[in-house]
Amino acid sequence: MERMDSEYIRLYDRECLRAAFGSLLWAIVTERRKTDKANFRTLAEIVGIEKAQMLQWLDDESYWTIDTIVLIASALDFEIRIQAVDRRTGAVFTPAGRIESGGSND
Repeated sequence: MERMDSEYIRLYDRECLRAAFGSLLWAIVTERRKTDKANFRTLAEIVGIEKAQMLQWLDDESYWTIDTIVLIASALDFEIRIQAVDRRTGAVFTPAGRIESGGSND
């Protein structure tokens, strides 16, 4: 039973991460469309794909790979920053190490 729970958690985490990246990039694209008058056709051209494929990527998180995320973030001129949170302690980590909180060091 514990193994099934562990597999379920990994599947859930993977889907949540994909959805988070999808939402993040949608938010960036939406804002860029307001401020830069950019559109999906322009973004697709920068990335080197058809507009329909770009829309498909943004609509379906199953297309999100590291390469896809980097390609779109680069085209939008955004840096992606990564943080991980320890479920047991709440400690936050970045590629540079643990981020010290203002309170105790859990």
